[in-house]
Amino acid sequence: MAKSGPERPGRVRAFKPKVSTGCKTCKIRRVKCDEAKPSCKRCSSTGRKCDGYFYSGAPSSTTRRLPPPIDPAKDITSTNTSIDVCPSLNFLDSNLEQRSFSFFHQNTIPQLSSIFGSPSWKQLNRLLLQAAYHEPAVRHAAVALGALHEHFELSSRPLLSPNEESSSTQFAVQQYVKALGYLVNPAIRRGKPAADVALITCILFVCFENLRGEYSMALSHINGGVKIIEEIAQTSSTPISPSSSEGSTPSPPTVSLEVSQIPYVPLSTLSLIFIEFDVQASGLVSNRTRALSARKFDMPSTGYGPDIPTVFKSADEACLALDHIRTHGVRMLDTALRKKKGPPDMADMRVTLDLIHSFSSIRLKQWSGAFDTFLVRNPHLVNDRGVLMLKMHRVFMGVNTAVGRMGLIADETIFDQFLPQFKLIVELCEKIIAVESVMDRPRPIFCLDTGIVICLFGVISKCRDGETRWKALDLMMSTDRQEGLYHSRLAGGVAKRVIEIEEEGLAQPVLVADLPNSQRLAGVEVEFDHGQKRGTVRYIRRPLVRGPPGPGEVIEEYIEW
Repeated sequence: MAKSGPERPGRVRAFKPKVSTGCKTCKIRRVKCDEAKPSCKRCSSTGRKCDGYFYSGAPSSTTRRLPPPIDPAKDITSTNTSIDVCPSLNFLDSNLEQRSFSFFHQNTIPQLSSIFGSPSWKQLNRLLLQAAYHEPAVRHAAVALGALHEHFELSSRPLLSPNEESSSTQFAVQQYVKALGYLVNPAIRRGKPAADVALITCILFVCFENLRGEYSMALSHINGGVKIIEEIAQTSSTPISPSSSEGSTPSPPTVSLEVSQIPYVPLSTLSLIFIEFDVQASGLVSNRTRALSARKFDMPSTGYGPDIPTVFKSADEACLALDHIRTHGVRMLDTALRKKKGPPDMADMRVTLDLIHSFSSIRLKQWSGAFDTFLVRNPHLVNDRGVLMLKMHRVFMGVNTAVGRMGLIADETIFDQFLPQFKLIVELCEKIIAVESVMDRPRPIFCLDTGIVICLFGVISKCRDGETRWKALDLMMSTDRQEGLYHSRLAGGVAKRVIEIEEEGLAQPVLVADLPNSQRLAGVEVEFDHGQKRGTVRYIRRPLVRGPPGPGEVIEEYIEW
C-alpha cells in the first residue's frame, strides 16, 4: 500500500484573551470593536445599528468608585455611600455626570416600578438604558433625575422649599435644561425627534418635577405626552403593537414627530404608562377630563386585555389584568358622562351604571379567582410587597365598583356599610409598610405607579369611623413616599383637614353614627399654581349630582410646600 505524503500539522489557533468590553452588536457578532462612543465605527461603517455598551452595576477590577459629593449647604458624606462607575460611561463629560447616571442606573431605575410592580414600568426600565446611551435628550434627563433622586434620598425634607437650592439640585436643573434643548431645539438635533424618544424623555421629566414638588410642571409634561399619544393615534393607519417592528409597515409619521420602525421602547408600553398618568392627573386636578380614556388611543399590548385566565402565571400578569379592569371601568363611565351636555339624565345614568357595575364586578370576581389560585400555588409570595399591593387594590376597587352601582353619590352615608373593607385596606397598608421597613437600606419610596397613598386617602375621606381613619392618617404620615403625583405627607396634610372639618365640635372618639350627612364632605378639588409650590384646595360639602355648590358649601384654603 502506497504510503501517504507527510502528515499536515493541524491548525493551531492563537490564544487571545476574551474581550469583555465592546459594543453589544460587535460582541454578538464576535468581532473586534473599536469602542468609539456613542456608536462604534465598525457598526456605522457597515451600516449596522450600534446597540451601545453593556453596563453592569456590579463593581469590577476596572470599575472606578466615585466618592460622595460634598454639598456646601450640608455635609452628607456620613450618610451616603460611594457609587460604582463603569468605564463604559466615559462618553459622559464629567465625573459628576457619570456619578449621577450611575445612581440613576443603580438606584432610580429599580425604584421606578418597585411598588406595585406594573409590567409596563418594568419593561420601560429594562429598555431605558439603551435609549440613554444613544439619545442625548434621554441621557441628560437621566443624569438630571439621578442627581435629584440622590439628593431626595439624603435630604431630611424631600419636598424642597423655594429657597433651598444646593449645588446638587443646581447641577440637576442644568442637566434638565440640556435635555430640553436636545428635545425641542432643531439647531442641536438632526431632523424630527422620534416619538418614543420624546415620550421617554417626557416620563423622566415627570419624575424630575415630582421630586422637586413642581406638580404643575409635572402635569404640563403629562399633558405634553398625552398630546403626542393623541397625535400618533390620529395619524397612524395601523395599530402600533409590541411586534409591529417585525415584518410590518411602519405607521406614517406624525406632524412633528417620527414613529420609529424599531423604537427603543414599544409605543404600546409608553401608551399604558401615559394612560396611568392620565388617570392620576384627572383624579387629582379639578375639571380635567381623561384625554386618553377613548378606545381609539389603545395600542395593543401583550398581556393587557379583557381575557382573564383561570390562574395567573405571575404577579405581573395579575397586575396587568387588574389595570385593564380599572381602566375599562373608568372609560365606560367617562363615555357615559360625555354623551350629553349639561346635567346627566339620572334614569339613563342608572342603567349605564348598572352595566358598568355588572361588567366590572364579573371581571373582578374572575380576577380574584385566578389570583387566589396563583397564591395557593405560590404560598411563599403571600407576604410579598407586590402581592400585598394587589390585595389592597382589589379591595379598594371592589368598594368603588359597589358604590358606583348606587348612582352618582347624593348621600355620603352609603360608604358606612364598607367599614370592614376600609379596615382591611388599612391592615394591608400596615403590612406593606412593615415589609418596606426591613429592606436592605431604608429609603424614601419613589415610584410612578399607584401605591398606598391613594387608597389611604380614600379611607380617610370616606370612612367616618374615627379610629380607622385616624390610623390611616398616621400610616400615611409615617411613610415618606412619592407615588406618581401623590406625596404621602402632602396628601396627608389635606386628608387631615378633611377629618378636622368633618369632626369639628364633636367629642372624641367619633363614631360613624356621630356624623350626619350634612356635616360630611362630598369631595376635594386641587388646583396647582403654575410654576409655584403652592395651590388651592377646595373642600366641597354639596354632592355634584345636586348641581354646582353654592355659598357656604365650599371651604377654600391655600397650601404651600
